[in-house]
Amino acid sequence: MSKIKVLFFTNNFNRTGAEVVLFNLICRLDPNQFEIGLVVTSEVGQLISELPRHIDFYQLKIKYNLFDKIQHYFGQDLLSKQLSEIQEKGQYSIWYVNSLSPSFVLKYAKPFAVTTVCHIHELSSNYSYLSDEDFLHVLQSDVVVSCSQLVFDQIVKGYNGRIEIINSAIDTVYIDGLNLNRKNKRQEIRVVCSGSISDRKGTDLFIGVANQLKEKNYKFIWLGQYSKTGYGLWIKQILEKLGLSNFEFISPTTQLQYYTEIINADLYFSSSREESLGLAMMEALYLGVPVIALNSGGPSLFIDDSNGLLINSYDLKDISCSIDQYIEKIINTGTRHTLINSPLKFNLSNEFNRWEVLLKSIAL
Repeated sequence: MSKIKVLFFTNNFNRTGAEVVLFNLICRLDPNQFEIGLVVTSEVGQLISELPRHIDFYQLKIKYNLFDKIQHYFGQDLLSKQLSEIQEKGQYSIWYVNSLSPSFVLKYAKPFAVTTVCHIHELSSNYSYLSDEDFLHVLQSDVVVSCSQLVFDQIVKGYNGRIEIINSAIDTVYIDGLNLNRKNKRQEIRVVCSGSISDRKGTDLFIGVANQLKEKNYKFIWLGQYSKTGYGLWIKQILEKLGLSNFEFISPTTQLQYYTEIINADLYFSSSREESLGLAMMEALYLGVPVIALNSGGPSLFIDDSNGLLINSYDLKDISCSIDQYIEKIINTGTRHTLINSPLKFNLSNEFNRWEVLLKSIAL
């Protein structure tokens, strides 16, 4: 039986929710049954170094030299040329686009007669970041995969093809294998958040709360990389003006470093203005760290009084007061929730099995 050839497209393979979901899934595909290619459409992220060797890796050229610019001037579509070379080498039968960001490649798929799949991790407010042409190609995909029921409920309103829900889930086997240990208790209460530095993730809200609670013995830590955007620059300017001693950016270079920071936190605070599900919050809960989240969609599916707190406000004073009260009531009094090894609503093995069946059915 011939192998199923799948070419995956993703943004950068940094350690963000959508990228980690794809990483966890493709690393489980049997190389005896699947021939896998992975295309990164922007700068290369941290997870690339941990990619299994049997997966062919490609990076689309994002910086053009003078010769490239001359070719473009005379009508050469450089992106089409790169994709044609990749497709010719791998002879893939499925193009699988992970999240909306790299969906611009879908318009190049038709000449290759491939089956197209778009795995959507975003809520509908993100549709406005795509051109109408790119989003039309998303809606014309042969299959759409949604990462949660919330995403499904929104995309199904405008999509007429086959749509499946593959819930995002964490890799507990991998986490357990790291043999993580909590360090000796620090004097300050450590509050962490993880994700891309963006308006959607509410980095400004997280910093605002740190500023509101700067007189407290709390340390606020953001795990992620600066984005080369106007928003990222704005965040830098805010921090320079505030000069907060209780705030720190950390950009983990390995999975071990990331999970070590999480397990040594006292509290995970998700400042996201919207979440389709919330992989990092699941990881925190699995590691025994309570979660406070803004009621931004996804957190309502698994955060409750038994493992954290949902905040129904985006006002900085309300958020800061809720966090301060929670720390005083739950953490400083030692009334920690029984979170470690608590049952997870979404199981990676189950979701992977359903996803693998989906890929095989598409290939028929």
